[in-house]
Amino acid sequence: MDVMSTRTADERRDTFSNILCRLRHEFLGTPALALTPASAARLWGLDRVTAVCVLDFLASQGYVREIADGVYVRCEDSDDESYG
Repeated sequence: MDVMSTRTADERRDTFSNILCRLRHEFLGTPALALTPASAARLWGLDRVTAVCVLDFLASQGYVREIADGVYVRCEDSDDESYG
């Protein structure tokens, strides 16, 4: 059974928020970090769909950008203060 499907909407939102925060801090702490959704999923123990959603959301907010072959890197002008 999928753990996310058994949680309330507030619990899912909190979990997504926690994952976003964790990934933002990883990209901030390791400026040269370059991840694909598959590598992000392995590194943080996420399913691939969640990894794609998180990376796409961070990209839509201008925190990371997608470069060749689905690799995401931190935007040079992003800072943690702008993203919560």
